[in-house]
Amino acid sequence: MKPIQLVLLLAPTLAIFFIKSRKLYLTRVFTRLGFMAISLGFIFIIFSPNSVIQIANLLGVGRGTDLIVYLMAMCFFLLCVIIFIKVKEIENKIVKIVREISLLNVENDRK
Repeated sequence: MKPIQLVLLLAPTLAIFFIKSRKLYLTRVFTRLGFMAISLGFIFIIFSPNSVIQIANLLGVGRGTDLIVYLMAMCFFLLCVIIFIKVKEIENKIVKIVREISLLNVENDRK
């Protein structure tokens, strides 16, 4: 197994963790840390493009560009999972609010 395969396995592993995690604060912390790491990674790539090629070679990827594409695909996948989780949270909140409003309307109709 190449080292890049282990790095790329990180995305689905984190996705499973985010989906299964009931502690929303952990998801938010990891999301913020992830965005911070991505930002720092972009700064690193901008100022040191040759080192990306060296890192790619260490991970078993042919070119630095391919490494960046793999990492961006991984980030996009995680972003989709995070957005999915947020949409589900919002749907659950809407359902709760609608139920409460329905119960209040029933109580008001009885009076």
